[in-house]
Amino acid sequence: MKKTTYAYSLLHLLLAVTVVSLKAQDYTPLVIEQATWQIIAINGNVYTPFGYTIEGDTTIESVAYKKVYYLDLYPDTFSVDYAIEDRWLFGALREDTAARKVYTIIFDETWDGFCTIGSEIELYDFSKGIGDTISNCLTFPDIEYPYIIDAIDQEEVWGLNRTHIQTSQYGIEESLIEGIGYSGGLFVEALYLPSTADWGVFLHDYCVGAAADCGLLSSTVSEKVVPAVRVFPNPVRQGAPLWLEKPEGMAADHTVELVDAMGRLCIRQAYTPPADGQYLSTTGLAPGFYVLQFRSQDGQLFQLEKVIIE
Repeated sequence: MKKTTYAYSLLHLLLAVTVVSLKAQDYTPLVIEQATWQIIAINGNVYTPFGYTIEGDTTIESVAYKKVYYLDLYPDTFSVDYAIEDRWLFGALREDTAARKVYTIIFDETWDGFCTIGSEIELYDFSKGIGDTISNCLTFPDIEYPYIIDAIDQEEVWGLNRTHIQTSQYGIEESLIEGIGYSGGLFVEALYLPSTADWGVFLHDYCVGAAADCGLLSSTVSEKVVPAVRVFPNPVRQGAPLWLEKPEGMAADHTVELVDAMGRLCIRQAYTPPADGQYLSTTGLAPGFYVLQFRSQDGQLFQLEKVIIE
């Protein structure tokens, strides 16, 4: 009997260790060398592209950190490709992968967010569970917008299967995405208002690699992309068709993709319209901010269009 009990306890212990081990393996870290976030803020007709990149190591009070740089991007339009106009040291990041927490020290005193400048703070806690509250400098604590987690799932986004810690408060759906941050990207506050046709912050691209590998031009001059396909109505009512008008002389056999604000691919279909154009169905899509991506036969991205579904 004692041997049976001992064997059962040992098996139980091994299973527990295995589960913990699998959980640790499933975690996707955020603090990675050359991880780069390209972000676009929209306010009316004003577009502000910017970003962050992790590059290099540093030690602060005997604690190891990775350096994070702010990227001032150009042109100030809704563009396919951006160039780095300027960059400067923004702060430092470190990650406790066992606890699934990310910490930062922000150096940049010009930053206008709610986070404390100059001392270490907890930036993200990916260990939270359903029913837990997230309340820190990225969730507007001064104006009492606590985020209560109501769902956790796994979704493929930005090239990997990542845990999404979700809340559906305040009339919007927001996710804390493992390895990314909130839906807008690194250091971007959680949404508490829905995006509109003339307001929002969204993650344009996430990549791990050198600037050129991530589509960032090394020149300070980036050619503005002239829109080719006319997209209307925009905003479009949920369930109503979105018309993609083909410009004169445009070659056939392209691909159109619709991506939501969290980087998830919602629609991919051939764009081979007749002389005038073709429709894109919005049936089954949640209201919110989306991006239309047009690609050539060889997969090259040649046009982006923001789309709001109401």
